[in-house]
Amino acid sequence: MNSEKDVSKVVEEPLLIHKNRWTQRELLKNILARYFDIIDDAGGIWPSWLVKLEDSEDPHLALENLNKHLDKLDWMAQLTIDKPFCIRIYPKPSGIFNLSNKHRRMMWIISTLSVWAMGTYWIYNLGGYEDYLDSNLLFHSLTLYTLPLIAGLWLASKIQTILSKEMGMRVGGILPILIPLPLPSWPFGIAAIPSHPRMEAIPWPDRKKLGFISIIAPLILILIGFLYLIIGLFLTQIEAPEFTSTPTKINLPFFTEILSLFIIGESKTNLLTNWIHPLGLAGMFLLTTGWICMLPFPTLPGGRALVAIMGTKSAKSSSTQIWLFFVLFLVGMFYSIFEGSSFWTFVVIAGIMLVFFHGSDERIPMLLDDIKPLKEDTKSKLSIVLILSLLMALPAEYPLEQVESWDSKLVSEWDENYDLNLESEFEIGLSVYNPSLRNLEWSMDLWPESKHIADWNLTLKCPFEINKDTEFKCDSIPISPYSRKTVYLSGFLPDLENLSSTVEINIGFEQMGVIEFSKINLKPKASIIPTNSHWSWNGEYSSPVPQLCVNL
Repeated sequence: MNSEKDVSKVVEEPLLIHKNRWTQRELLKNILARYFDIIDDAGGIWPSWLVKLEDSEDPHLALENLNKHLDKLDWMAQLTIDKPFCIRIYPKPSGIFNLSNKHRRMMWIISTLSVWAMGTYWIYNLGGYEDYLDSNLLFHSLTLYTLPLIAGLWLASKIQTILSKEMGMRVGGILPILIPLPLPSWPFGIAAIPSHPRMEAIPWPDRKKLGFISIIAPLILILIGFLYLIIGLFLTQIEAPEFTSTPTKINLPFFTEILSLFIIGESKTNLLTNWIHPLGLAGMFLLTTGWICMLPFPTLPGGRALVAIMGTKSAKSSSTQIWLFFVLFLVGMFYSIFEGSSFWTFVVIAGIMLVFFHGSDERIPMLLDDIKPLKEDTKSKLSIVLILSLLMALPAEYPLEQVESWDSKLVSEWDENYDLNLESEFEIGLSVYNPSLRNLEWSMDLWPESKHIADWNLTLKCPFEINKDTEFKCDSIPISPYSRKTVYLSGFLPDLENLSSTVEINIGFEQMGVIEFSKINLKPKASIIPTNSHWSWNGEYSSPVPQLCVNL
């Protein structure tokens, strides 16, 4: 009974209220006072106060608890200067996650169709299909290029959102932007892969979360792209396809090229990259795009990682911006951006614009606790990942280039004069090189002008010894792209007593129905040698005497 009376007394007691209603600023000030000791009003457009804490208290933990409280009211607090601390309170960004799943799926579907169209165009140029609507062509483009590329993007996006959620952050996934144009320098079908919402619009609790979350997606893209490229090289056929137009060659990134040289070999790698498997093309897109994202420019993931490593003040300082401009200048000079390298021209110009317009803007990305120091091991990990990613995935000067010599003629490789040692055997190689990307055939016919050919014991050895009908002719010799075939002319050079003259050999070289004529001279190494001989007489009709004349 007594407890009931006590309760009734408590209920009947009036609540204490302020005589005047708090303003919004006063409300925020009283909430702030629960976590910090307020020193003075700092002024400014947004509510700001100079605050302090006891030395034993952790200001970063107090800020975290304050933001948990303010989050319910759609506000957020930012800790700026150190001792005394300055707390500035902003309204929490609203409506940044306004893109519905329906519209997001629509963007992915449209981008997939764009990638499919570009994959169809790429594979069609390799030959073997009637037209662009060939069912086999569409199926191969979908399964060998489109689905792997889109799956790589989707996996990077999914891992980014999952890991971010585990770290207590909500970030958007990748939203691909299509470009359905078969550009020689960018034939992939996707122009860019921004996140939605933009990560610059998201407030970040501290530098650690900013750094790690920013590099998740680019790092996944680089790893998947590297795997696709290596697998694509192994799946690429060794036989040259029947190209329907000028092919596009892939120049492998730094680390991929080094690894392929050890595994596959230099000559084979240079050959296969001219008609790489569609999976390798998808890997080239993912690897190159991931590398671009890792560049330390403002608004890019690499730029946010740089802020996480250095802090906002240092990363946005004038010295850092000058350093970035200097790096861009060196890149431009090293890769000769003014000589037609469209990829590096784009990188340098885009980098200059981003640094110029956003380099010194301390508002992006927005760090709520910028003064919280980053642990040295965390800073080292972020730095190592950023630097290794940029070095290992470093693109070539021309990541993609059209092979203008794909239908070139064969090149004959032999000299006009050959000096031979006396009384010794010799062997002369007459080589033919194929600089094109086509499987060709050629023939060679040799005939000496000297009447004393028997003195030299000349023989001709054709590649594979295909034709044995005649001694000085090689017929229909096949030659593959970037390969060399050699015909060997061998014999024995007699001494001067038996030496009749220098041997002149005519060569008829046939390729693609056209015969080209040339000549080689075989000369002995001697101070005096006969060049040719002829018969003459003494000029007396009464007693003619024949004379054998030799020109020296």
